[in-house]
Amino acid sequence: MPDNFPRDITIDILIKLPVSSILRFNCVCKSWRSLIEDRQFIKQHYDRYKNDTNFHKIFLACIKYQYHCQQYYSIDAPFQHDSGISLLEHPPKINHTLTREFVVSSCKYGLFLLAFSYDKIILWNPTIRESRTIPRAIQIEKERSYDLRYSSSLENDKIVYGLGYVSTLEDYKIVRVGPKVSQGGHNIQIFSTKNDSWKLMGKLPRDTYYDRAMVIADGIVYMISHKKGKKFILSLCLKNEKFEEILCPDEDLGIVSETLFTIGESLFLAKFLSPVNKMVDFEVWCMKKNGMSCSWNIMLTIIIPCIWNDRFWMQPVGFIRDGDMLFLRDKTEFVIYDSKRHFQKVKVVELEESLCLNWAVTYVETLISPNAI
Repeated sequence: MPDNFPRDITIDILIKLPVSSILRFNCVCKSWRSLIEDRQFIKQHYDRYKNDTNFHKIFLACIKYQYHCQQYYSIDAPFQHDSGISLLEHPPKINHTLTREFVVSSCKYGLFLLAFSYDKIILWNPTIRESRTIPRAIQIEKERSYDLRYSSSLENDKIVYGLGYVSTLEDYKIVRVGPKVSQGGHNIQIFSTKNDSWKLMGKLPRDTYYDRAMVIADGIVYMISHKKGKKFILSLCLKNEKFEEILCPDEDLGIVSETLFTIGESLFLAKFLSPVNKMVDFEVWCMKKNGMSCSWNIMLTIIIPCIWNDRFWMQPVGFIRDGDMLFLRDKTEFVIYDSKRHFQKVKVVELEESLCLNWAVTYVETLISPNAI
């Protein structure tokens, strides 16, 4: 009988199984259910697969124009033309045709943050089909003039969210930045899942402007910012709630745009340089932390023909195998940059061509419940 089976052997068996299989064993007996829901077991299971690209998934948020709705998919990695793809169910009580819905962020343990234009926020684990509604942020008097459903000002000063995890506190935190209030500055609020409450942190440092995007790695928020003509990366530690400025690598006046992204708990910077002879230089840098200091190492330098109507957009998704890197290009297709310095288009057979591939990220399936944190 399962109840009499040695616990250590049970752990050794279950920890080698994918989440979908473990969920089926949840109802075998009370002792197995207790084990599967144990925080330590969930962490051990995640740690076993987090660095193995063969067990990674790609979460994809798409817009289906003919139905004016957003759809979510999970794709198997390593990424191949015949990779398995699953259409994910929306969280309960969420109308998938709501306007301005967008996926904001992901973090370790496979949790995703869904935000809506009227300040409704959902914390979601699509693997186990559980979600948690986050209370509405603090309504600041000077922000109340913004109609969050219809205001065109959101295009210029939209509200940005990010999701992070502070391991020392065992607390997931949601960061909300914006909109810009009438007297200047962007308000910052932080939500603690442990305390189930929002906290007003104040505003971004004075005279600081950010690019309306953020990423979070290892409990630290990062934003590309500007101050007095100087570009830098503004970091906010979610543990001590303090700001720091980090210099961007190899400042170049020829930069057209820069994008921060994360893979696992590492921070990367993608830089697009001005076209020369109809070619675009694309660079990927990785930040290395050494105690209180940090440094940048260049990982990729790619020279690409500047086509696509002189507009070029490429979102790094993650490393998939043997150092190959997967990109989402122009929101229409996936490409792989391989070790031979070649780009390969990858067509996912079951993915409709009419979709706008709005956002993609690599993640690991997990058992953690949004309602248990």
